[in-house]
Amino acid sequence: MEWNKVGRSIQAVRESKMMTREDFAQHIGVLRKTVVDWEEGKALPTAEQILAIAEFGGVDPRSLVDEPRSEDTVETPAEQTQPKKDHRMALGIVLLVLGVTVLFVGVQLLGALTAQMGGESAPAVSETAEAPLPEYLMLTELELPKWDLDGDGKKELVNAEREDILFVSGGAAYGLAEPLAKGQTLTAQDGVFIVKNAEGESRIYSVLRDGAIYPAG
Repeated sequence: MEWNKVGRSIQAVRESKMMTREDFAQHIGVLRKTVVDWEEGKALPTAEQILAIAEFGGVDPRSLVDEPRSEDTVETPAEQTQPKKDHRMALGIVLLVLGVTVLFVGVQLLGALTAQMGGESAPAVSETAEAPLPEYLMLTELELPKWDLDGDGKKELVNAEREDILFVSGGAAYGLAEPLAKGQTLTAQDGVFIVKNAEGESRIYSVLRDGAIYPAG
């Protein structure tokens, strides 16, 4: 924005109304010295003041800060209506874009908070016939929301307390890739995982290798 150009534009509006700087300042709601500083390029008006000057002079606010189209910066009455319509249309478009953006962000946050509060249910128990204890427990990385909670530029898991999480490693959470067979249950403690069946048989898994947990021995 060119300061001298803005000052000349303000001066042109004032002179078109045949007003002194003092009368013009009182109408806009500023001091006479403020008007002097504007016209001499020593200061710039605020956005609100530019709108007030444009409305008083019946000109497009953009004409006060853009290059004039002719020697006379004051538009004729026929030209005064269209800039106001353009200004209202541009403002409406900006408000529409902001509204859509806020709605989208709100939906995303709601989905993340719902996943955090509700979480997933525990691994489903297969309805198939009773099966022998598994030779290994195949793992899969769980889809959990990640946010930069401590502001260090790295995203951390938002919720690591779900029942289907076997362990967390390297910023990722892992659970069973396949549900256990009917009647089998899984307990975990200190890196050791125990699978039991309805008959009371159990097997201990503690060796992590190739995306699966194998029996200790």
